[in-house]
Amino acid sequence: MSRPWRLAQSLETLRDQINDLAPGRDKSSDGTIGDAAHRARKSDHNPDRDGVVRALDITHDPASGVDCRQLAERLRQARDTRILYVIDNGRIFSSRVSPWEWRAYRGSNPHTKHMHVSVVADRARYDDARPWHVVCEPMPADQPAHPRNTVRLRRGDEGAAVRELQNMLDVPRDGIFGVQTEAAVRAFQAGHGLVTDGIVGPYTWDALLRKGDSSDAQVMRGITATVFGGTSDPNRSAYDNHVITDDELGVALPWRFPDERPLVRVVHDGRAVIAPIIDVGPWNTDDPYWQTGSRPQAEDGRDRRGRTTNMAGIDLTPAAATAIGLPGKGLVDWQFVGAAQEQPEPTSPWPPATGVDNILAEIADLIRPVLEQHIMPQVSAFYRPSEADWNEMLKLLKKQAASAPAPLSFIDKVLGGKLLVGKKTISGIIGLIATLAGVKTGVADPQGVWVEVLTWVFTGLAGAGFTAKIDRALKLGIEYLPKILNAIATLSEAITKQQSQHAARQP
Repeated sequence: MSRPWRLAQSLETLRDQINDLAPGRDKSSDGTIGDAAHRARKSDHNPDRDGVVRALDITHDPASGVDCRQLAERLRQARDTRILYVIDNGRIFSSRVSPWEWRAYRGSNPHTKHMHVSVVADRARYDDARPWHVVCEPMPADQPAHPRNTVRLRRGDEGAAVRELQNMLDVPRDGIFGVQTEAAVRAFQAGHGLVTDGIVGPYTWDALLRKGDSSDAQVMRGITATVFGGTSDPNRSAYDNHVITDDELGVALPWRFPDERPLVRVVHDGRAVIAPIIDVGPWNTDDPYWQTGSRPQAEDGRDRRGRTTNMAGIDLTPAAATAIGLPGKGLVDWQFVGAAQEQPEPTSPWPPATGVDNILAEIADLIRPVLEQHIMPQVSAFYRPSEADWNEMLKLLKKQAASAPAPLSFIDKVLGGKLLVGKKTISGIIGLIATLAGVKTGVADPQGVWVEVLTWVFTGLAGAGFTAKIDRALKLGIEYLPKILNAIATLSEAITKQQSQHAARQP
């Protein structure tokens, strides 16, 4: 006995719209739930674990008003966020792979008799029953090709395409791509989440054209948002390492902006907030889905590291989520609204370390956050360390370490003392690469005894080198720990002295 199933509500709406527009259409190739052939393979025509079918076939019947060639193209142009992919007449486009571009379809069924529509595996969207903005009427005549299809503009270029670009950017139209035009391009790119390189390629042309058509075209719709940061989810910014607080407005997007970060307007249930980008995420760090009009990769259910996701494509701080009434997770629309104001660097009671160019500076930087987070909040009312205080601690560390020889591991001593320090790991790796190259080029017999011997020797050498590094690091840590603690104690004495002076000054 087959289990109950249903069609995704978004596809029911699409089918009803088409039936209303063409009540006498042919339905002989229509399809929802898969037959035996579909059940034998992975297919969106098969019910998912919730019993939902996320695929619909519509019969191609242009005589009755359902021209699937035109309908499929309208769906592509609409870029509806509910679409996963569409197949028609030997072609396919997807919202994920080469987003919204037609590609050749290599499947066994070219779909010449019907059009196939699959929707995404996100319930909030596949059951979104809003009307589809497509109609079964003749497509308008093709528009002339725009320069974005053939021209890539950069500083130094001249001509009509440059003048059109300057008109779009509202800069003097002299037809010369100079300093002022490049600055305008970079500002536009920064404000629309594009790579800020000053070069006008397909993505920048597309954003410029959509800006001219409608500001609504820039909105990323139906994106799953979650909340991060604050006391319930402690996080630091990937940009400047400051602690993200409960009352800070901010968002995170899954790509690191190399230059100035734009502001982001987020809307949920009619309420909006504008916030700066303060972190990278959720899930991925290399998924600028807004640049291609595609969907967040995390909506696949697993991120690029293989972790199971919650489908989120944007994160909001607690304050930003509260401002729009987001209860922790929900669907939002968002868009870039302009360049961010210059953000002040987070304040720290500690001056930067100066004049130190060795490993002790790294040790000091490890100590500093501990002091900032756990000690300084208690004493900041009466003591703020000066540059001299901080450098004095580093001076103590340097003085105690200056005469100490670098420790050797047991492996170092067995293999010749200092002779091979720092050389074992790289020698082993180079040896393994050379052995593999010999096998690949036919110089060495892959079954030969020498290949096996050399593989074991070089693997052992690399492993010994790595083990020796760990051993030396542990010995170094054990040797320097008392000295580090002594330096902290010295600084603590200065703090106590300052505390006593502060108390003496109180009335």
